[in-house]
Amino acid sequence: MTQVDFYILPETSEEARLTFACRLAGKAVQRELGVFVLAESETDA
Repeated sequence: MTQVDFYILPETSEEARLTFACRLAGKAVQRELGVFVLAESETDA
């Protein structure tokens, strides 16, 4: 079954959001889970 999680971050800066997203995606990849990243550009993704 597909699982979707939402997070409320203590910091709202772009750098903090991107750092969190990268760490979270890295953990999912290590666990061999599917990862879908929606970003403004391929460079951002």
